[in-house]
Amino acid sequence: KVFRKIEPGTNLDAEILGALDGSGCAVPAMFGRLVGAWPPGASTDLGMVIERVAGAQDGWVIATAACAAEADFAADAHALGRELARVHGAMHDLFGTEDASGDDLADLMTARLDDAVVAAGVLAPYRDALVASFGSLRGRRLEVQRVHGDFHLGQTLRSPVGWTIIDFEGEPAKTAAERRAFDSVWRDVAGMLRSFDYVRSAHAEPGSDAARAWARQADTAFREGYCGTTGVPADLLAAYETDKAVYEVVYETRNRPDWVTIPLRAVADLAASASGEKN
Repeated sequence: KVFRKIEPGTNLDAEILGALDGSGCAVPAMFGRLVGAWPPGASTDLGMVIERVAGAQDGWVIATAACAAEADFAADAHALGRELARVHGAMHDLFGTEDASGDDLADLMTARLDDAVVAAGVLAPYRDALVASFGSLRGRRLEVQRVHGDFHLGQTLRSPVGWTIIDFEGEPAKTAAERRAFDSVWRDVAGMLRSFDYVRSAHAEPGSDAARAWARQADTAFREGYCGTTGVPADLLAAYETDKAVYEVVYETRNRPDWVTIPLRAVADLAASASGEKN
């Protein structure tokens, strides 16, 4: 893998895969790094040599095909949730954790939302309701750690031996400092739930009861695979889903305008939920 965006020092993907190598987690094995002497007197990762997963298929391709055919995806979603939990557990042990202020996180998400409203004006009508969803973070302390940072079906491979999670570089629109910062594991969980919502676009009728039922089933199975019987803190997850959907609206506005309606419908639903309206 040759890195498209070169940043001084150790690449985040190489750092995480190197640490996880040999852990037994569902990630590619890492065999080496390509390092350049840049800037002068320092070293920078230019690429890395990692395992080619034999017989692998892209998770997005598998899921969209299943949704289009209204085929059951629950077992796959459950297994993927379980693998993410194992990866999070390993990163917890390898990199440690920090204690974060929920107020600071809510302020950060609000600042990102305000920047997003400037970049994508379609978000403006939802701004106040979306800010309310961040209120669940306030007055709390959250454990944060190293996470994937950009977890969705396109960052997964399924082979005959199961799931593999790839690409630990974080969201491409964020700065290196933002991508390196510790965060809640719920960011990754929310990212996959948003990905299931995106999959509905592959259905002949994305807004149909059948398409919605497929996404709900995958959503529930993934949560159960990740959490087991402990359950998901719905209010925290809603805040992270909101933050992710806002990011997606800006990303699609800039890169795939034809897709912006997908995260925008989620924004509308999340805003309605936060303001107490019925969807």
